[in-house]
Amino acid sequence: MTKIKYITLTLLLGIMGVSGYGQTISDALRYAVLIPQGTARVAGVGGSFGAMGGDIGVMSINPAGLAGFYKSEFTFTPTITSTNTEAFLVEDSANVSTQSKTNFGLSNMAAVFVSRPSSGKWQTSNFTIGYQKVADLNKAFLYRGVTVGSYSESLEEVPSVIFDVPYQNASLSKEQIVSQKGYVSELNFGWAGSYDNKLDIGISLGIPFVSFDEEKTYSEEDAINALNVFNKYDRENYLNVSGAGINFKAGFIYKGIKPLRIGASIHSPNYYTLTEDFGESDQYTFDNDDIDALASDGRFKYQYKTPWKVNSSVGVLYNLGNIKGFANADLEFLDYSSSNFDLGAYSTELEDINYGSELNKEIESELGSIVNLRLGTELAYRKIRLRLGTGLLQSPYSNDAGEGEYSSNYSFGVGLRENNFYLDLSYARNSNEEGYIAYDPNEGDNIPLANTETSKGVIQFTAGFKF
Repeated sequence: MTKIKYITLTLLLGIMGVSGYGQTISDALRYAVLIPQGTARVAGVGGSFGAMGGDIGVMSINPAGLAGFYKSEFTFTPTITSTNTEAFLVEDSANVSTQSKTNFGLSNMAAVFVSRPSSGKWQTSNFTIGYQKVADLNKAFLYRGVTVGSYSESLEEVPSVIFDVPYQNASLSKEQIVSQKGYVSELNFGWAGSYDNKLDIGISLGIPFVSFDEEKTYSEEDAINALNVFNKYDRENYLNVSGAGINFKAGFIYKGIKPLRIGASIHSPNYYTLTEDFGESDQYTFDNDDIDALASDGRFKYQYKTPWKVNSSVGVLYNLGNIKGFANADLEFLDYSSSNFDLGAYSTELEDINYGSELNKEIESELGSIVNLRLGTELAYRKIRLRLGTGLLQSPYSNDAGEGEYSSNYSFGVGLRENNFYLDLSYARNSNEEGYIAYDPNEGDNIPLANTETSKGVIQFTAGFKF
């Protein structure tokens, strides 16, 4: 026998914030923490390229670097990304599960068109159009184990047949698999020019695109018959997010003090318009095989603004006979607490507007300003290039920042240069650790905190052609 009952459900899409809405602090960070992949050359030096030029991958860092082209060029970069995530419930930490995903894609395709003014001190006047992937959102993790408490503690209503069941104190077997896929990519249009070979300036217009899908399957079971009546609970969620936005970038590189180079750039927020399609289904199974079930779905459209970004760079060129090259350092500043949702942009519902206001207050409280450091170097010997890079990325959570929490990445690469074409290969690896909560109880401390540790390796191959 199947019973159909309407149940008011609470949906959690990350470790911070619990509401019936899909927008949380996790969403704010998902579309704001951007790590451009660009070209293999830029990736090989750890993304540290803000005072350099002559590579299309610089357009996501400092558009002034596009002034360093003296010949038109077309480039494209296929990519292989491997993601490995270990997850476990903190209260059952011996039970570790591993999930891996491998994805193939295109991280860059662009062209720069060089113009050489015939008079005056402008040495170049270059236009570019290009596509770059600026965030990879592919990830999957699985955790399982036994903890005290039940998903029912987070719901405003549960089937009346178990209202009096003391599930809050029962040890239940829990399992959840979360599969995420998607990206943030950007279409760029830019101009850059070199004045008297001492000052490069550049500007660009970016159109970012978001595509994100998430599927979550959760289950808990009274495997040891600790409860009368209740046997099993299953829940499935899906979320699809799509949309686009606009941003602006501007920067300069000063080359008047050889061999030193000094650069800086400013990136406006990404002003997004996003649409979410979401749905959920729930099923309770009782000891007598009765079932209570519910399925629902919906759509919501809103606007979201990411933080401003400021990048300062210093680099030095070196020439040691047959060995030439550069070393570069980038400092990147962002204030994630300035991220902002406008849930009333396409809704007149007071509930939507009030939730957006509360969410923005939570963002201001929980997130903070950060400084990221990236270091990179390239050595050139005749036609061969060797590259190394590393970075320290600060946690966007204000509490972590106070404790000096950083994630690190490293990269290396090789390249071959010919007169009218070049080939580059790079490998970059980064890792981070996050907490995840499937639900938050309305009362009590039975929070099923899971720990996820994700390592991501990215192989990029760039082919460039000069014309």
